[in-house]
Amino acid sequence: MSKKNQNRSISESFKLVLKKYNTLKQGKDGKELETINELEKLTKELLKFFKGFRKILLMMSSLLVILIALFCFSVYKNIELTNINSELEIQKVDSIMKTIMDIKETEVDSFTTRTSYKYQKKGDKIVTYKNLLDDNDSLQERIDSLRILRITQKSQISTLRQKLEMAKDNYGINFREYYKVRNGDTTNYIQIQGKKIDSAMMLLVHYRKNLTYNKEKDLWYITENQKEKQE
Repeated sequence: MSKKNQNRSISESFKLVLKKYNTLKQGKDGKELETINELEKLTKELLKFFKGFRKILLMMSSLLVILIALFCFSVYKNIELTNINSELEIQKVDSIMKTIMDIKETEVDSFTTRTSYKYQKKGDKIVTYKNLLDDNDSLQERIDSLRILRITQKSQISTLRQKLEMAKDNYGINFREYYKVRNGDTTNYIQIQGKKIDSAMMLLVHYRKNLTYNKEKDLWYITENQKEKQE
């Protein structure tokens, strides 16, 4: 078989067979001619099928090429997007670092750049952002605790003020503030005065033995001393 025949396409081979059929038809009749016609018909159907299959194969090949191209483009875009995200993340970190550490760059000359950093130290250790957050949380808890304590003390002060006003109104209690200076030191004094209480204290010295307490009624009574009455 020659090289030319080896390189012949299948379509050309089918066409060559059809030409052979036309040659065989000459001088044939009867059953031989009928057989040749059937073979020719079958060959034409095979040729038609091959052409259709070839078109489908070409379409599938084209679709495969398109899919491969789209896949490559998608991979390229994903890599590009990943690089962009990485670059943005690096810029974000740099921006945060510059804000926290107050990073400044100064050009000494065209070949040298001096970079300065500012940071806080606690003892021998550098204060980290986590340390600041922990300290902030601790301070916030302390502030909340002091706020609750302030509300409680404010309520207690209000109650004590009411009690003091009642004592002043019912027993005539007054306060006098004054100070004394001795040897250059100043001392503040508060003096409490109450005429009703003072009178009661003076009488208590003489009538202490005559006082009795009724637990059921929660009252104090002064009983007269019979011996003193007889004298």
